[in-house]
Amino acid sequence: MLQLDYWRKRWEEGRTGWHLSDVNPKLVEYWPQLNVDAGSTVFVPLCGCSLDMYWLADQGFHVFGIDASPVAVANVVENERVNIACQDFFELEHEPFTAWYDRAALVALEPKERLLYFSKLAKLLVVGAKGLLVSFEYPKGHRVGPPFSVNREEISQLCKGHFRYTEIAREGDLEVEVVYELERI
Repeated sequence: MLQLDYWRKRWEEGRTGWHLSDVNPKLVEYWPQLNVDAGSTVFVPLCGCSLDMYWLADQGFHVFGIDASPVAVANVVENERVNIACQDFFELEHEPFTAWYDRAALVALEPKERLLYFSKLAKLLVVGAKGLLVSFEYPKGHRVGPPFSVNREEISQLCKGHFRYTEIAREGDLEVEVVYELERI
């Protein structure tokens, strides 16, 4: 399962190179086209202390994040629109969410964990829930993850039976950032 000790240690040591000091521009650019109902609750798995949660809240959404790192969670300022749980994603029990956003969760997972991730994610979302997935692709042997490369074929396999997906952006040459729109079926 998820390498919780590894990620907790990275946060404790301040080795958080994936953490952005601003809102992810892909979220700002592509979230509006999902047409998620205002007031919906957006689920953000493996969220760390991402500023993306506050941006979503500023757009009128409720946000529920989850991260297993106490250090990350301690840096989240909860309010009436942003809530966070400090626990293992795979152990979360919650009422189904109506939307979701994954900027760095899938690419943080080893390949053997990804199918379990999508299966659990599907259980946490209502049918029709829309989400934005920001992923990475790069040639085999180019780098040792995380972030791990997740190619189109794997996205197709992960979504099978759970999600309808559309690739909406692809940027980069060797290390390609890919944005997908997904809908729970």
